[in-house]
Amino acid sequence: MRVGLVSTYPPKRCAIGLYTQNLARALVADPDSSVFVCAENTGEPEDLGLPRLQVRAAYRREDDYGDDVFRAITAERCEVAHFQYAPDLFGEDRRLPALVKRLRAAGVRPVVTLHTVYGARRWRALALRPSTRAFHRELARAAHLVVHHREAMATELERQGISPGDISVIPHGTTRAELPPMSDARARLGIPEDAFLFTFFGFIHRLKNVHTAVEGFLRAASKMPDARLLVSGMPWGDRWYNHLYVGAIKARVSLAPAAPRVSIRDEYLAAERVPDVYAASDVILLPHQQSYGSASGVFHQAVGFGRPMLSARGPKFAEARALFRDLPDLMVPAGSARAWARAMTRIYESPDLRRRALEAVESFAERTSWPVVGREHLAVYRRLVG
Repeated sequence: MRVGLVSTYPPKRCAIGLYTQNLARALVADPDSSVFVCAENTGEPEDLGLPRLQVRAAYRREDDYGDDVFRAITAERCEVAHFQYAPDLFGEDRRLPALVKRLRAAGVRPVVTLHTVYGARRWRALALRPSTRAFHRELARAAHLVVHHREAMATELERQGISPGDISVIPHGTTRAELPPMSDARARLGIPEDAFLFTFFGFIHRLKNVHTAVEGFLRAASKMPDARLLVSGMPWGDRWYNHLYVGAIKARVSLAPAAPRVSIRDEYLAAERVPDVYAASDVILLPHQQSYGSASGVFHQAVGFGRPMLSARGPKFAEARALFRDLPDLMVPAGSARAWARAMTRIYESPDLRRRALEAVESFAERTSWPVVGREHLAVYRRLVG
């Protein structure tokens, strides 16, 4: 089977690009499958050097990309064209629905993974734009939709009038990886070897709710004498308002007695350095306050690297809520700094809680490993192609 993946792709700094690279690697592990990545033109795409995997930069998101993608997919004789969708990657307008209809008419089976699923957004009506519901329904008329979990994703699409038969739920894949020794990682990061390290990692913006987790740490710091907090990640999109947000967090930290124990490193971390962050960490913080359905790449990274975590309650972390259903202390009300302080203190003081969290994480990593997720995708493709 020839599969076309249409997506942003490394070296573009984008979590969905990394997702696509991992999915491509999993798909070509099947000897009967080959993959063509129709990549966004943001530089020379990374070449993994794998057999049956070709990558070519073919379109620009800001253009009317339909003709470029159609030509690339059909020239490569793809049987399936699988789009990795987020509104900032392909827009929420007529371009993508028109393209998937055109591909279907040409005999190519379109699939669209919705990495985020929004409900009603009133601003679209005020801006005289079609509703998100109308956009999703138009996509589903020609394309099969994939989401990462049922709660707040598949269920939201069904509420919008899309048939359950037009939706597949496939989890975000998990990369299982060995970590370097904690002592070596901490030496490279400048973290004291005897510290208990809480870490937030990833792109930073207001909905990641970093300020609440930071405030929780500052409130709990006096009860955790050897604890430290690392915030590592660049402001999302390099936007001025996200830099302003990070600046406000830094200003708040500077006023606190525990300021020397908080390190905010607001810069992009190269992929080869990411394992050091997880290896150095005792607990990963996922404070995101996002009300729409989505999956978290950082959650799956933490799972793959075998790290316990504290996670915000909400649609973003439906998988975490299911994973930790017997460990409610690991799920924290997103907007309460007081609750984050209590949760950090609890996991800091309880080796048993950390052990039970690790046991749950290891089981989940196996169930959502990329080889498993790749096979689930291939099953969907084969069913659609018939």
